[in-house]
Amino acid sequence: MEIMKTEWVCTDLDNEQYGRQISDGVFEFKEKNRGLLEYEEDEFIEIIIDLGQYSTEEIDNHISAYYRDIHEVEEIYGKDADWIIAECIFEQESGLY
Repeated sequence: MEIMKTEWVCTDLDNEQYGRQISDGVFEFKEKNRGLLEYEEDEFIEIIIDLGQYSTEEIDNHISAYYRDIHEVEEIYGKDADWIIAECIFEQESGLY
C-alpha cells in the first residue's frame, strides 16, 4: 500500500516550491512568486491539480517541456509518475515559468 505525501514536501529549494497529495490523483503545489506575477514578492502561488480533469493530450502538452510523453514519465518515476505529472502541470499553469 502506497502512503500519500499529504504533508508539504519541498520539491525545489531554489524556487521555494512545495507539493503535497490531497487524495488519489489530486495534488496541491505552491511556490513563492519571485516578483514574476502581479502578487506580492513573497506571496505563494498555490494551485490544486486534479489529474482527472485533464485529457491525455492536455497532460502530454503540459509535460512536453520536460518529457517526451506520459510513458516516459511512468518509465522513469513508476509509482511517483502522477506526482511528477501534477508538478509539471503546476509549473506550466502557475505563470512562474
